[in-house]
Amino acid sequence: MNLVSIVIPAYNAERFIARTLASAQAQTYEKLEIIVIDDGSTDNTRSVVEAIAATDKRLELISTPNRGVARARNLGIENARGPYVAFLDADDLWHPTKIARQVEALDTHRSDPSWGWRLFLSPHHKRGGPSNRHRSDLSRLSRLYPGARPRAQVHRKRKQSVGPSRCRDGR
Repeated sequence: MNLVSIVIPAYNAERFIARTLASAQAQTYEKLEIIVIDDGSTDNTRSVVEAIAATDKRLELISTPNRGVARARNLGIENARGPYVAFLDADDLWHPTKIARQVEALDTHRSDPSWGWRLFLSPHHKRGGPSNRHRSDLSRLSRLYPGARPRAQVHRKRKQSVGPSRCRDGR
């Protein structure tokens, strides 16, 4: 059973982070590490994560000055120990079998990435269909699960070979 590293960039996520971490901790796939990158939060995100980490040895908190979500994800990848990396936004929830199903798909088909779905907790997100090349398959799923968006899980080494993530402004 391969270790899966869940990377959660968090900036001022105090309102959502406990529920997000509970959804990561509730995964049926057992071999997990959960890496939260506190990207310079000015609220109590760090203290909420520290309290939860005190009761779960799978959870690691890394604090950094605010440099943006792409750099926070890259820092998470750099600290990941698992061959698989899954990205979870600090205001999202996962179905309990998400990781197990994606690992099964990756192991069975040796594919990269493996697509999943996330539902938004945050009221500022807009609803709408997925926008990628798999639109026909994902469009059907978006009708079944309104408010859902595609979410990838990738092989860490393949992601590193592609290079770091970048924000729209090039950072």
